[in-house]
Amino acid sequence: PIKQPIPVVPTCHYMMGGIPTNKYGQVITTHPNGGLPQVVKGLYAIGECACVSVHGANRLGGNSLLDLVVFGRAAGHAIVEEFARGEPYSLVSDQDLIQAQARYYSWESRTGKESVAQLRHELQAAMQKYFGVFRDESHMTTGLKEIENIAERINHASLEDRSKIFNTARLEALELDNLVGVALATARSALVRKESRGAHARDDYPQRNDADWLKHILAFDNGSIAYRDINLQPETVPAFEPKARTY
Repeated sequence: PIKQPIPVVPTCHYMMGGIPTNKYGQVITTHPNGGLPQVVKGLYAIGECACVSVHGANRLGGNSLLDLVVFGRAAGHAIVEEFARGEPYSLVSDQDLIQAQARYYSWESRTGKESVAQLRHELQAAMQKYFGVFRDESHMTTGLKEIENIAERINHASLEDRSKIFNTARLEALELDNLVGVALATARSALVRKESRGAHARDDYPQRNDADWLKHILAFDNGSIAYRDINLQPETVPAFEPKARTY
């Protein structure tokens, strides 16, 4: 670096959003009538895939230990207590298994010409170009269309390797399915949030707007968007007042 500059580029290294949960790691979803969030019985999520809402819109380095250690322990205790109470739970149905297997085996029968590696490269390029550090409505709208196009083209992709043992091509294809799902949720949520908050910086809406946007955005597989209020009610200590970072 003394003699020649080293090129660097911003990249995603942490997901601050995720599957909404309560402090016990229980997955929660919206109430059909707009009431308090409902617990999805028997379903837990912890770690980076979950959103307990302890980070706000920007995570400080090291604070991911909260997701892993603190709420992992809380979820473990909650699961033990749930079984001790004899809580009823649903067994995995044949339909659930069929649906999971269909996703897995669908790649076996595909004969399309689209390349999984190429689609992944295009997805990465689209996210970096349109949903990077600085965002605006025009670029994100274009980016969302590109991601939706990639999502459709996956249906015309096929495996280069169909072997049954340690097939990394199949793993990469399934990962691409997941990556597109996360990209769509990120893109739609970023586009609808018309303010700047934490790591979400919009050139066309440079200010925070607590009056309208002090809430979570929930993105669903069918493309719909819902909202969940932020819980600021303390249990043992007062909540920190939400305010802009000015330093």
